[in-house]
Amino acid sequence: MPSYRPKINKNNLKQLEHYKFNLALYLESSEYKYDLSNEKQRSLLEELNYLTIYINIAKQVFNLSGTEIPIVGWEPYNKEDIKNGYTKIYHFTSAALASQILHLNPSKVTAVCKGRRGSTGGWLFKYLSEYLEEDEIVGSISPDLPFYELIKR
Repeated sequence: MPSYRPKINKNNLKQLEHYKFNLALYLESSEYKYDLSNEKQRSLLEELNYLTIYINIAKQVFNLSGTEIPIVGWEPYNKEDIKNGYTKIYHFTSAALASQILHLNPSKVTAVCKGRRGSTGGWLFKYLSEYLEEDEIVGSISPDLPFYELIKR
């Protein structure tokens, strides 16, 4: 491996997923949509795609799929989503990562997933394996491993 490429570890991987979450939120902002040139927009979308690929490869290298249970989360009272008639269902690698990204207590996120708690920090969570949405899925960033899905309310 060339010396200019940093080596990745599990903590770096979590930081990358946090960065990916924030980048995806930025890509939805009005600043991104209206103030940036097409070339800058394209480069940010490419960065998001490369991050997704890199993170998926790193997960396989660290074999994280066996130790972490993926979850989905959504904000049921998000005013923008209510106005547009859609709900964004975010996909997270684990409850620990979701709590780190959203600045929530990890045990409360897990309690919501297990049904022992209604919500935490305005968010609802479910384990991905238990998540079955009957509403119409409108779109997602990536069909293989979506960052989020849009469903009609």
